[in-house]
Amino acid sequence: MRVIRKVLIAAFVLSLSFQFFMLTSAYGFDSKKVIIFIVDRVNLNDYLSNDLPTIKYLMENGTYGLMTVNSDGAKTPENVYMTLGCGTRAVGSEKAFLNFNASELVYGESAASVFKRNTGLKPQFYNIVNLDIAQIERNNLLRNHIVIPGAMGNLLENTGKKIAVLGNEGNTIEPKRYAPLIFMNEKGIVEFGDVSDSVLKRDVMSLLAYPQITNFFIKNTWS
Repeated sequence: MRVIRKVLIAAFVLSLSFQFFMLTSAYGFDSKKVIIFIVDRVNLNDYLSNDLPTIKYLMENGTYGLMTVNSDGAKTPENVYMTLGCGTRAVGSEKAFLNFNASELVYGESAASVFKRNTGLKPQFYNIVNLDIAQIERNNLLRNHIVIPGAMGNLLENTGKKIAVLGNEGNTIEPKRYAPLIFMNEKGIVEFGDVSDSVLKRDVMSLLAYPQITNFFIKNTWS
């Protein structure tokens, strides 16, 4: 079966302290949290024809939607994720997936140092940073309509929301991490989260070349 490139976004507004991707209020209100799961490269038949009790439980107890995102270029992950984060047709860059914890080492130096050299901005150690934000901005300046990379992050921050992105869709060989493209601000920063290799563990039952799965038991610091 040919799998159409789609993104399932299931947003669950919960009063529970459920911990993956989270948005919380920075004000003193007793606000609820929004947890968004992003499942790429699936279509509706994948859910209907497979026994997925956990996914089905989340769908039955939350809100879900199946989306086909038309970017301003090819339907590649970097373009699709950027379009979701910009709220309009957008494009990414060849290295848009270079999202790291600011404290991670990248080619022998901290991601924070690389980010500061590329942008002139000094991130906090708990931030997630995009190391190719300058090229992303240049690429979107060439569009025939207004595109603001980081629009989603800006909007959420301006309304007092705290953002955390947890997860890593890459592997230990090739760190491709796209989810922060949706929630970063215009500076290329997500305030909190963890997209490092520590969120992965080896799947001993897998026959894939890179048998990595999400480690759901990582210590959480975002509640």
